[in-house]
Amino acid sequence: MQYPTIIRKNFGWYKRKFGILLENLKPHQKNILLENPLLRDSAKSDQFLLVLFKVYEMERKFKPKKKVYKNPFTEEITDYYTVQLKSKYIDWNCAICDSDLQSEIGLFDMDNLLCDDCHEVHKTAPLVDERILHSSLKFRKFCQKLLKKQQRKFISYIRKSTSLNH
Repeated sequence: MQYPTIIRKNFGWYKRKFGILLENLKPHQKNILLENPLLRDSAKSDQFLLVLFKVYEMERKFKPKKKVYKNPFTEEITDYYTVQLKSKYIDWNCAICDSDLQSEIGLFDMDNLLCDDCHEVHKTAPLVDERILHSSLKFRKFCQKLLKKQQRKFISYIRKSTSLNH
């Protein structure tokens, strides 16, 4: 992390807080100064501000990696990386033998819709089986419905949060 240059000016039309110019600071550093009026006395020391910015930067950088989340897809408590990885996959059935498998959302090809055994058998076939085509169309419609539902839920959440703020 590169330490910010703290420039102090108490005159002119420059945006500042506690005599510190805000234009040379990162947005989160500006927010620290703007949202904490109790820093008025401590902000006179450049060394204190540099330590404060460094601690906040470390917290901001490492906190999401350690934080645990509830995975809405599997109802497990996991880290963010696992939630992000699992959100790409959905439970689906093999187009041929109806065995359970994990299919990636957005991939509608034969590899994604068949289990390993069925894929080995059907990958060399000159024609695509009708069941695979039907499963691909069904999977596409299912994914579209799922994404539309999530989109409506997100939009309603945004509307609620904006109405609470006004």
